[in-house]
Amino acid sequence: MNIISIPPIALATLMFYVGFYHFLIYLRQKSIRKNLTFAFSCLTVGLYAVCCSGLYNASSPEVGVQWQRFQVITLAGLAVAFLWFIADYTGKANKKVVIAFTVYYCFAALVGLFIRNDLTWTNEVSIKEIRLPLGYEIIYNEMAPGILTNIHSIMGIIYFLCILSVSLKYYRSENKKGLPLLLAMIMLFAGLINDTFVSSGFYDFIYILEYSYMGIILVFTFIFTNNVIKAGEVKIALHESEEKYRNLFEFTRDGLLLLDPDKGYVDCNPAALDLFKVESKEKLLKLTPADLSPQYQPDGALSSEKAELMIGKAFESGSNLFEWKHKRQNGEEFFASVLATRITLGGKTILQGTIRDISDFKRTQEMIIQSEKMLSLGGLAAGMAHEINNPLAGMIQTANVMANRLDKNIQMQANLEAADKAGTTIEAIHHFLESRSILQMIASIIESGGRVAEIVSNMLSFARKKEDSISFHNPVELLDNILELAATDYDLKKHYDFKNITIIKEYEENLPMVPCEVTQIQQVLLNILQNGAQAMEKKKGELAEYKPRFILRLIKETKADMLRIEVEDNGPGMDKKTCKRVFEPFFTTKPVGIGTGLGLSVSYFIITENHGGTMDVRSKPGEGATFIIRLPLK
Repeated sequence: MNIISIPPIALATLMFYVGFYHFLIYLRQKSIRKNLTFAFSCLTVGLYAVCCSGLYNASSPEVGVQWQRFQVITLAGLAVAFLWFIADYTGKANKKVVIAFTVYYCFAALVGLFIRNDLTWTNEVSIKEIRLPLGYEIIYNEMAPGILTNIHSIMGIIYFLCILSVSLKYYRSENKKGLPLLLAMIMLFAGLINDTFVSSGFYDFIYILEYSYMGIILVFTFIFTNNVIKAGEVKIALHESEEKYRNLFEFTRDGLLLLDPDKGYVDCNPAALDLFKVESKEKLLKLTPADLSPQYQPDGALSSEKAELMIGKAFESGSNLFEWKHKRQNGEEFFASVLATRITLGGKTILQGTIRDISDFKRTQEMIIQSEKMLSLGGLAAGMAHEINNPLAGMIQTANVMANRLDKNIQMQANLEAADKAGTTIEAIHHFLESRSILQMIASIIESGGRVAEIVSNMLSFARKKEDSISFHNPVELLDNILELAATDYDLKKHYDFKNITIIKEYEENLPMVPCEVTQIQQVLLNILQNGAQAMEKKKGELAEYKPRFILRLIKETKADMLRIEVEDNGPGMDKKTCKRVFEPFFTTKPVGIGTGLGLSVSYFIITENHGGTMDVRSKPGEGATFIIRLPLK
């Protein structure tokens, strides 16, 4: 083997190793594309070194020209790989110029591969004998280049001027970072000029382009290695603080989401997955803020538009604390307190959203307000009841006596004698009472008095807590008994019959006994069923094909240790404003004279005050209503 071929073989081995190493780096960090183009540059330098070794060991010019052809093809690939690397490394290259050179060198490679006439390499033998120090002699068995090969050499000079221009731009903008690139350009220029002149016969010397490329590769390998070392030092310095942050991020009970304005969600903690009921981090990171929110916020604003406003405020001021209505992936909606904080992570400004579910807090807040209303009403009821009951009892009793004397027992002896003394007959008096509707007025007084008495009775429920006995009951039997009582609700005039309502039961198995005062729970559930039935009857009158339906659910909430009773209808539903006021005393959506506005208020009081449970309602216009009662199992 020619002694001069040993360095190219060693160079090829080194280049293949470095190229494969940077290719593996790229596979782990695909966002850094310069590792890929640098790897291809190393591999093509290695291939070119192999071709040089073949040329140095050629036994004749005919063999040497075959290696020369391989050199041209390999140099074309090397030029393309190195040009794309310079573009990735500096970010200063003109894409059109890069593409143009890429197309040209692909063409040059095809020419070197398929054209075998004098246009590439002539039949003129060019044997060069080079004498080196220490008595070494090198013989190049090659052919003189043709016109296309000389054009390729000229294009190589233009190619070099192009990447030199890019390198100078990078040096002016980056200074120290651009200095190694200028050093690489000097080595490349020396190799290109030397090999072009040697190949064209200007003077005799060895080809050094492969060594120029080797120097360039070593320069950039040193730069990349130095960057890796610095990154390692930074990583060690940040490891402790990152570990602390990661522990806080992963183990906090609040949901944490990292939002990149360009990429969307980039990270989340396990609490966020649990909060939004998402199976995996990968699935959550594919969602958007709009996917985690209902279409509208409570104030009527579109969630997507309002989210942009809140995010903008956080970026502008550094942080923004606000309440937000979210939506879990199972469709459940909840209120949350959101602290959006601007942070810098990896040199990128993003938002960290700290999300805390405040649904229980909001519910407790509403319960406190409702309880305060109940207490206020209780104090009012205590005073009003005694003031109203006495005159009310006298009024109803007097009206009943009048009805008895003037209607049912009008023929009593005392009436006959009083009519005779007045000079008339009892028949004439009765005719007068009927013609003037006096008897109907008396009946109306008695009916109205009964309604007032019912209102006073309901008001007294707030004034004092009944000492009823609490006992354990089977919830299934309890609900079935209440349905039997509700089935007796019938109105001949309105053609209304509770039995015509479809009842769907969705009861969990093996439900525990629930402690409650059975008559009070019956009162609550009958009230809800009757209200729903009346609402559905109204909707039935508006839609001919409508079929009223109740869905009753019994569910054990193991974590909260409570029994949840749900009563869902498919009636006309209620808007948000009505839902908020539905448990308020004297609030009713029924016409005047039909409802007292105390039924649901009393029910709310019975569940929350007498049983220590909760009572809520979910409804939307046109989608029916669902009343949710939760009773503690202890």
